[in-house]
This record gives sequence, C-alpha cells and structure tokens, in this order.
Amino acid sequence: MATFKAVVLRHQERRDGKFPVSIRVTHNRKPCYIPTGLYCSRAQINKKSFEIKDQFILARTGQTIRGFEKRILEIDMSTLMGMNAKDLAQYLNQSTRNIDFLARCRALIEEEPVKERVLLSALANLEEMGVKQMMVTDFNSAFLRRYKEFLDNKQIPIIKKDKVVGYKQLKDSSKESYIYHLSKVFRILVKEYNTEFHKIITHDPFFDFERYKVQATKKRSLDIDTLRKFLSLSSPHEKTQVALDMVKMSFCMCGMNLLDIQYLTKDQYDPETKRITFTRHKTKERSGSKVEISIHIEPEVEYLFEKYKADSKEGRLLHFEGIEPNTEYNSLLRRRIITLCEQKGLGVITPYQFRHTWATIARNNCDISKDDIDLCLAHVGRNPMADVYIRPDWSRIDRANRKVLDYVFGEQEKLQ
Repeated sequence: MATFKAVVLRHQERRDGKFPVSIRVTHNRKPCYIPTGLYCSRAQINKKSFEIKDQFILARTGQTIRGFEKRILEIDMSTLMGMNAKDLAQYLNQSTRNIDFLARCRALIEEEPVKERVLLSALANLEEMGVKQMMVTDFNSAFLRRYKEFLDNKQIPIIKKDKVVGYKQLKDSSKESYIYHLSKVFRILVKEYNTEFHKIITHDPFFDFERYKVQATKKRSLDIDTLRKFLSLSSPHEKTQVALDMVKMSFCMCGMNLLDIQYLTKDQYDPETKRITFTRHKTKERSGSKVEISIHIEPEVEYLFEKYKADSKEGRLLHFEGIEPNTEYNSLLRRRIITLCEQKGLGVITPYQFRHTWATIARNNCDISKDDIDLCLAHVGRNPMADVYIRPDWSRIDRANRKVLDYVFGEQEKLQ
C-alpha cells in the first residue's frame, strides 16, 4: 500500500529562504513528490530532522493526504499494484486539480457560438445569481436546487413596440433546457477527465435532484388545407421568396433539412436520373453513423433547381443569394417564414413543421409504412446489422414521395 508524508527538501530552498512543501508518495518502494503550493520558512522546520513542525502546514497537508488515501481505495487492487509511484502521483495530483466548470462552458460557446446560445443564456442566469467562479465540484445537487429556485422566480419582460408592458415566468421547457445544457458540459468534463479505472470526477450532481417534467411537444404537422395555402404563397420581397422556395423544396423532397439543401454539391447530382445522393450534414461528423440518402427531384420542384442552379465555377449545386449554409442563416429564414405566415393569417408556421407534415401525410393519408418513412427521412435504422447487409432500394423513397405529392397537389397546377 502507498504511504504519504508532507516533506521539504533541502536542495529546493528558494532565494527568499523558503522551501516548497511536497507530499512524498512511496509506492512499490519508490518515491515520487506532489507539490502542494504551500511553503515553509526555516522557523517552521525542525533543525535536526528537517521535518515540518508547523501545525497549520501539517493540518493542511494532512487533509490532502486523507483525500489521497480515500482516492486509493477507489482503485482496483490489481490496477494499483501495476502502477509505479509516478503513475500514482500523477493520478492523485490530477484528482485534486481544480477543474474550472465555467471556463469549460465558455470554451464550448467559443467553439460553437450559434449552437450553444442556450448555454450562453444559462451562464447569464448564473451571473444574475452572482456566481462568478465555479469549479466542477461546485456543480452539485445543492447548486442545482439553488439554480432551479432562481429559474422558478425569474421574471422576463414582455416587450411590445420597444416598451415593457409586463412580465412573465419562464416556461418549464426553457428551465429544463438551461439545466440540460449545463449538465451537458458536466458530462463533457467527465468524459475528458475520467477513464475506466481513474475517476477524477466522482460525484453525481443529479443525485436527489428533481428535474423539470416537461410535457411532450404537440405534433407539429400542418393540416392539408393550411399546407396547400402555404405552398401557393409568394412574396414580393426577394429574401422572403427565397425562404419560401427553400421550404417548398424541402417538403417536396421528403422533408429534406434546409441545411442539407444548402450543402448539396454538383457531384451529388445526376442530371440523367435527376437524383441527388448525399450524406446528411447532421451525421457527417459522427463516427459510424453517417446516413446516406438518394432522392429523385420531382416535377413539382424541378423548376426551383433550375432557378437556383449555382454558377459553373462553384462547387455547390444551388446558390441562394445572401444565404450561407449555417444554422444562423437558417434562423433568419425561419423568422421570415413565421412573419409571412402570420401576415397571411396562417398562424405561426416554421420550416421544420414541413418535415413533420410530410411524415404525417405519408402515414395517415398514404398508408406508407413507418419503416419506409424512416428511410425517406434518413433516420438511422433500428437494425444496424441488417442495414450492413441490405442494399438500399431508393425506389421505395420515390414511390412514397410520389404518393404524398399526388395527395397534396392532386389536380392542382405545379408550384410555378
């Protein structure tokens, strides 16, 4: 078993006459030293034995040593015996190192500023609470209960025509979203610092903590009349018309994601078969979960592909003026669609609803199987082994999409 002792070494004397205090770890008959950040003067050291005699220093280092001894009990015995003194010292030193929780939050926001906007709001809440520093050990159930109480009492202003006309409470879904994004950072830190045998972060902040119970979201599909009215809309404003066209393309291609439409490249398009074959942008960076799909461009949107065909010098298949393929621009598209639909008396309609709508019509009105709907929506299969062996039949997507478009448009004229 390893032994520990707080020591100072003669040769480490500094110019000011002080000695750094270290904890000597002796394991398998070999020593190694862990710095404590504490210092002793000669008055705090026994002259004969050169051992620390200051009771304050001994109390502080004794607390650290007890923590080391507790940490060792968490290591599997066979693993411990296979470690040398340096390995053990490195493990124990790392286990006591302060891990800055807020710094990791800010780093994640800097890496993906658009994606982590909710996390940014969660940090703003912490600032309102007066939290300026937080180590990972501070992110615990006691803190979460305080944070939850803060969110429950938080009032947000209702602004109309640049004036505050009242206040309202946060929705439970918003509160849970803040807690979820903070917990995501905690999970990232656990993954970064913990290994199979070395548990640097050992506590569970969600122990005895009650999360918000958020009701399942309502199905977001549009009824057929509203859908048909939307598909017949046009706008004199160029940017709004671009947004309309992109959503129409999305619906007529099995609810294809707007970001996937923007990222299409020329080599993904076969002009002879009028097919686009691509990997969903959402899954490109995920190891082992890339999802490929092939969709036929139906006559209803063929003219839109011609309208937005990119310049021959560009690698992209389509070019939408003033729009770059990222989530920030898609938020602008979303707002344009919402504004236009409200003006036309259709209520609040968002681009993502058309993916739900396509799937709902496919199932309820066209009797298409859920497996085929999953294929059309490019969802990862629930039978990964079968997916490895079975060659995809894209004609299943073609038949399903054609049924949906026939049901929606019927004898109506094409979109142009």
